Amino acid sequence: MNILKIFATTLLIGSAGMMTARAEIEEGDTREAVIEALGEPNGTVMLGETEILYYKRGQVDIRDGKVAKQSIVSEAEAEELAKKRQEEENKYFAEIEKQKAQRRAAAAARAEAAAPKEGEAAAPTADDLRKKAEIEAKIQEGLKDPGIKTSSRKLRKYRRGRSQSAIDAREAQLRKEYETD
Repeated sequence: MNILKIFATTLLIGSAGMMTARAEIEEGDTREAVIEALGEPNGTVMLGETEILYYKRGQVDIRDGKVAKQSIVSEAEAEELAKKRQEEENKYFAEIEKQKAQRRAAAAARAEAAAPKEGEAAAPTADDLRKKAEIEAKIQEGLKDPGIKTSSRKLRKYRRGRSQSAIDAREAQLRKEYETD
């Protein structure tokens, strides 16, 4: 996406340099003569000893109080450049919209593919998975206690995991209890 923007900027800068009009100002003119001919600049920047004056129609580099380089274009050329710039921007934003539409279509296709078909169970949601994990944690915690009064011998056997039938019965009891909540 940024490649289009860079290309458009490069094209416009290159075009501005080729269509330079030197009728209004010339190299060697003073800063005051530039401002008199073109008006106040839209912005200025100091780079070392060079002052760059930015105008809608181009820029003027001033070194030691005199024009060292300029790329001012005529009004007609400025309008032409503005039209080209607008066309490039339109192409750029059209491309962005096209890519957004493609992403939306792909997301819709993924959502449709993930949707349950007729007769299939829906995929579990995050809440369903969280609830299931909480139930499993409660069951594991509940398995530490057999839940019935039993002899110390049977309790020791249960806690050591040797009485699998008692553990399975307790797990079924806890699962039924928690899943009905």
